[in-house]
Amino acid sequence: MAERAAAISAIRKYLRTAFPVSTIEDFSAMPEQQAHRFRVTNAGSEHLATVSFEFLERTSEDQIPRRLAQWHLADKMLTAGASGVLVGEGVSVL
Repeated sequence: MAERAAAISAIRKYLRTAFPVSTIEDFSAMPEQQAHRFRVTNAGSEHLATVSFEFLERTSEDQIPRRLAQWHLADKMLTAGASGVLVGEGVSVL
């Protein structure tokens, strides 16, 4: 559980860097979906990311920023908007 909390914190930090003037919120774990959800809002726009528990548990805190940057998470969130993206074995637009 501590690893999951550290991973969530690393994702929050990545999103704050990628979206510096936006509001970053995350929702408590969604057990039925086995995921944690993040919302980025700025000037009326909303961008969502759902991150699988599997990703949170198998990816170390120090690997997360590099992995998310390689997968272009921020760009894909901008493209997807409120439809959202799923982070697991990569980033998929929902």
